[in-house]
Amino acid sequence: MTEPTTLLAFIPQFVTHQSGSVLLQFPLPGAIIAVGGFAEKSVVKFFAGSPGQALAADPRAAHTLGWVSSGVFPALPVRFAVMERA
Repeated sequence: MTEPTTLLAFIPQFVTHQSGSVLLQFPLPGAIIAVGGFAEKSVVKFFAGSPGQALAADPRAAHTLGWVSSGVFPALPVRFAVMERA
């Protein structure tokens, strides 16, 4: 399912008063964003099943993934701070 607030955040940039009725311009970009979001989430959910099953079957892989993710998330703010100074 798509989140309605996300759709409303991106649609106004494609709507102009010069192109005619604003009310008639909203459905097309909204439909494109909704269909794209649905397709993207469907693909992610479909392919997430196999890795999830592999991690559930192998506790060592799940443990390694936990360590990797616990290292990546604290490193991101440090990277952004360094990039901002450069």
